[in-house]
Amino acid sequence: MRLAMFSAALAAGLLFAGLASAQPPGFGPGGFGPGGFGGGLAMMIGQNKQLQDELKMDKEQVDKLTAAFAKVRDDLKDDMPKLFDRNISQDERDKITKKMSEANTKAVESVLKSEQVKRLHQIENQQAGVGMFAKEDVRKALKLSDDQKEKLDEINKEYQKDLRDLSGGRGGFGGFDPETRKKRDDLQKETMTALRKVLNDDQKTTLKDLTGEPFELRFTFGGPGGPGGFGGPPQPGKVLSPFVQDQLKLTSEQKKQMEDLQKEVDEKLAKILTDEQKKQLKDMQQGFGRGPGGPPPNPRPPERP
Repeated sequence: MRLAMFSAALAAGLLFAGLASAQPPGFGPGGFGPGGFGGGLAMMIGQNKQLQDELKMDKEQVDKLTAAFAKVRDDLKDDMPKLFDRNISQDERDKITKKMSEANTKAVESVLKSEQVKRLHQIENQQAGVGMFAKEDVRKALKLSDDQKEKLDEINKEYQKDLRDLSGGRGGFGGFDPETRKKRDDLQKETMTALRKVLNDDQKTTLKDLTGEPFELRFTFGGPGGPGGFGGPPQPGKVLSPFVQDQLKLTSEQKKQMEDLQKEVDEKLAKILTDEQKKQLKDMQQGFGRGPGGPPPNPRPPERP
């Protein structure tokens, strides 16, 4: 019975990790929905004091936004599990993602002031990095010509190829060692420079307004924006994060059983994995704590696009 529980838990973990590493069509890692708040950055607000301070939010706003997101999750509780179903089509997955993005955007705009929404979008664009140029709202604001869109897409195509090569064919995730992270950071900087060259002077001015002043966002574990929460990919090797356990309203006895199961999973993984794989898993866990693509151990403020 124990072995069956372990197998199910490990399979679920691998499924979540596979979905987290799957790149949507568009510009690489980063980005939070087609011009809206897909759930990543906006849903970090309730747990991230740094983000609250940057947006100049008071406690009443934080509480209202947390409640608004809780309602969104409740309204979409039948749709969200479908994102983890390998049998649904990409078209259906896109529709659900768009629905979530629109619901989250509505929740944000119902609580935040217009200047706070603008700043949140700016930080979102910074976090998206190269992916910002695939966002519908950004493309519309830049008033890109068809020729410019074609050039940007071609640069992105090359970027995606180089990114896959760096990550061993795993898309934007994989290769969390410091050397690979540096190469990935350098690749993104080079690509951003190439993308900016496609823009004219007016568009570059607009781009500055779309990103605002650089902001160094620090990711934390366990909350909606951290690993295992609704706003980010689950931490590799973790069965259920404390945040997910709270959302499921597990009893004390169930939480105790989860602790025992997690210990069993950890022990089984220790026996299954090689020393090199254990090191890679540790690097992955640390990388997920810093967010997708994780900045280096001593992060610098993001480069202004």
